[in-house]
Amino acid sequence: MGDQQQSRAGQHHADDNRRHIDGEVRVAGQIKTDFPPSLIEEYKTARGQENARENKRFIVECITLASVVFVAVLSSIQTCNSSRSAKAAADSVGVARATLDLENRPWLSVKFSFADPGLNFPVESDGRTSVNVPVKFSIKNVGKSVAKNVEITAVLVPIPAHPMDMPFAINDMDIQQKVCNAMPKADMTPNPDIFPVDEPFETELGVGADANDLAKNEARIVDRSYVHLNLVGCATYHSSYSDTLHTTWFSVVLTGPEIQIDNSPMIFGFEVGAAVPASKIGYMQDVIARNDAN
Repeated sequence: MGDQQQSRAGQHHADDNRRHIDGEVRVAGQIKTDFPPSLIEEYKTARGQENARENKRFIVECITLASVVFVAVLSSIQTCNSSRSAKAAADSVGVARATLDLENRPWLSVKFSFADPGLNFPVESDGRTSVNVPVKFSIKNVGKSVAKNVEITAVLVPIPAHPMDMPFAINDMDIQQKVCNAMPKADMTPNPDIFPVDEPFETELGVGADANDLAKNEARIVDRSYVHLNLVGCATYHSSYSDTLHTTWFSVVLTGPEIQIDNSPMIFGFEVGAAVPASKIGYMQDVIARNDAN
């Protein structure tokens, strides 16, 4: 009995304690930690060394960046200077080459005369009339080096002829340009090389105008037809050290026996169908077209 009472009393005391502990518990306070002075000093020293290393790294990076920029700018300047120098050198070479070509290149002079049977007006199979004349070309190299691959071409250009008319056509230069641009033609030399010697190179070519050109440009007066005849063409060639094409241009007005129509002179005219011997054919320079060389 006594033991049971004692057991209840212990149990009651334990329950009181449990109720007190099971309630909300709050703990408040501060913890203070003190580091040794030596540790603080060591931390400051390490921090200072780290900052110094960072500063040095920053300075090195800045210097490296500045060096890279400097090298880039210097390279750009050198590239520009090199480009200018290369252009100047190329220009100098071009000038020197042009000077060499001008001083040592070939120059061709072209003269001509007329061969028998002279100026003829043959009748074609369809009954129309054409015109032709054999021309002796005398080509002389007055330059300082050989003229290579010499080609020469020429045609007769008929122009309507009336008394007192001048034997020139406004489009003479255009015709001359077309003739030379149309090379090669049937009437050409076999492309000889001409050296700068005293004796000229000579060749004979048949030069003419076809029936269509003659029919379109003859002037009908009473029962006869008349034309002026211009001999136009060029000689082309190049030097032995350059493929640059050089040209000697020529254009002349053919002259023949004097013709009178109603007491008015036909200046430098020819009657279509009337042959003219070579000894009676002359020429004068065409003042409208080209008679020069390049």
